[in-house]
Amino acid sequence: MAITASKRTRAPRWQFGLGRENALIFWAMIAVEASFGCFFSLWPLWIEELGAPVTTVGLLLGLGGILRLFVLLPSAWIARRYGLKWSLMIARGVAAVGIASAAFAQGWTWLFPALLGMAIGDLAFPLVSTFISANAGANRVRAFAIILTTGPSVSLMVTPLLSGLLVDLWGLRAPFVAAGIFSAISVYFFSKLSPVAPEAPDREPHGGYGGLLRCPGLPLLLILQFLTFFALGMGTSLLSIFLHEQKGFDEALIPPLTAATAVGSIICSTIVTRSRRLTAAPLKAVAGATGLAACAYLLFLSANALPLVLVAMTLRGGFFTAWPLFSAVLGEATPARLRPHVFALGEILAGTGFVVAPVFAGMLYDIRPELPLMTAVALLVPLVVVLALVRQPQLVTAPLGDEAVSVG
Repeated sequence: MAITASKRTRAPRWQFGLGRENALIFWAMIAVEASFGCFFSLWPLWIEELGAPVTTVGLLLGLGGILRLFVLLPSAWIARRYGLKWSLMIARGVAAVGIASAAFAQGWTWLFPALLGMAIGDLAFPLVSTFISANAGANRVRAFAIILTTGPSVSLMVTPLLSGLLVDLWGLRAPFVAAGIFSAISVYFFSKLSPVAPEAPDREPHGGYGGLLRCPGLPLLLILQFLTFFALGMGTSLLSIFLHEQKGFDEALIPPLTAATAVGSIICSTIVTRSRRLTAAPLKAVAGATGLAACAYLLFLSANALPLVLVAMTLRGGFFTAWPLFSAVLGEATPARLRPHVFALGEILAGTGFVVAPVFAGMLYDIRPELPLMTAVALLVPLVVVLALVRQPQLVTAPLGDEAVSVG
């Protein structure tokens, strides 16, 4: 009887030890990243295909960042007003329609609905981070690594191969339809979540975004997050155009090449989750992952042979590992009542840096195609050193049961 009872209480395998709520988020994020993987590497090429010069490509990618800023700022209020479940469903539903609409564009000016849909869809990321943090318990770094890196990276291995096949069969429009379908699948998993938000945004007078400034060490982390993903975005935003125009790789080959990035991301994530030292100090893990991406950019500059490009793509996986690890760092350094706001602000800063970078990358590319990658490396080298040396803020519990506060 004891054995039978044990079997009944054992968590289903599909939950991977994450618990039901975080496991549903895990599967939803696989679908979200499958959507992303279908079109991300082709997005600059598609804009250019529709008649936009390289500088305009950069400006359009930058416009996506501005739209994203306006969408993410009220994310904590939206979560409180409508609940995490409905907010996630609506955000990804709008994204599904917006991304699919890009397949029917007749010129680059037709892409504005897609840009808006993508921006609204990104509302899901701070809400997902809030949900993970609330349900992860003491295993926050592990939960972030599995849900936002390992699982999605599997999608990013498979969907670029699918995307390349679709391009061969039906042209550049087809991957955007597939991306819309995957985004719609994520809505199904989000619909299975508990309707009650696990963590309500703070309503106290010293809460909100202003409260984040009172957390010692947190403003520095946010600044470093912006600079890191600005530099990473500088190197990766026009990479597909660089590989096609300067290295001579076929458009249909570029999406499958990005599958190697997912392999690198999984390797990095596995190392972090299995290393007690890195799990205890995720900021150093961010430094290591970012350093790998910098090495990848250096290799892209000199590599012409396919094997070297594959190695560079694998090292580039450090970029996709660094993003969720930074979220884990912010969660560790922020009181629970402020986490919805810090995750929103973190997504705003990282996302803005990542999509403003193409504006500058486009200008530099016009001067010399290698300049965006060279500038990225020049920015990343000192950032890696700073990230490795900065002391990570921690939370301690105040006397008399007061809420945890951040200390440097």
